[in-house]
Amino acid sequence: MSFAFFNKKQDTPPKPQKKETVWSILGVIIFALFLKATVLTIFIIPSGSMIPTLKVGDVLIVNRLYYGISNPLREAWYSAKLLFVLPNPWFQTERKIVKQRFWWDFGVRPRRLDIVIFKVPLKPQPEQEYVYQIDGRDYAAYFALPGRAGMDYVKRCIGLPGDVVELRNGRVLINGEYLSGQDDFSWVNDFSYYGPLKVPEGHYFVLGDNRPNSSDSRFWGFVPEDHLVGVARFVALPPWRWKILK
Repeated sequence: MSFAFFNKKQDTPPKPQKKETVWSILGVIIFALFLKATVLTIFIIPSGSMIPTLKVGDVLIVNRLYYGISNPLREAWYSAKLLFVLPNPWFQTERKIVKQRFWWDFGVRPRRLDIVIFKVPLKPQPEQEYVYQIDGRDYAAYFALPGRAGMDYVKRCIGLPGDVVELRNGRVLINGEYLSGQDDFSWVNDFSYYGPLKVPEGHYFVLGDNRPNSSDSRFWGFVPEDHLVGVARFVALPPWRWKILK
């Protein structure tokens, strides 16, 4: 007489290791955050400052590789809190590993009329009382403290370094001539007069398309080059708003 013995442990499928599952999930999260910080990210329009081009709730696909391969640690440089709770030891640090903007700078710079995403300066740029010269004459502009400093904003790039920007009856002049291409997109005219204002080197002058309801360079100053995040190229959601931005 023979007997067969069965090992119940062998018949039972192995249970997944909890530790491996946790590490797998953590790895996916880290990889997703890395892609968001260096390659592509989404931006949800929070206000009406870019109406009618962009509406509240539009979801943009932002190309973060347009200017270079971003340093993912750079995000920590702009916020005094980590996860909105913990004190951030790298806030405004001088350490190169955090402060440097790129791992690899492609040398590409914003073009006029690009829709750009940028970090709002923590203070007026280049300074609260900005003194400059145009054709040998002295001028001064006074800027307010930016609201939501360190947050991502979306605006249209109007003035490049060295440009003299002016608004007459709501229409933009660059270096004394009306801006070519400003009628190729829809915008809300506030019929205001502003400037002339000279854009300093390494900075950009940005405006919202909804001029009467936009907090932009007219109020808090210029966008430093190292605050640029990427270029908005596509409205992804809602589906009936799909379009390529220009």
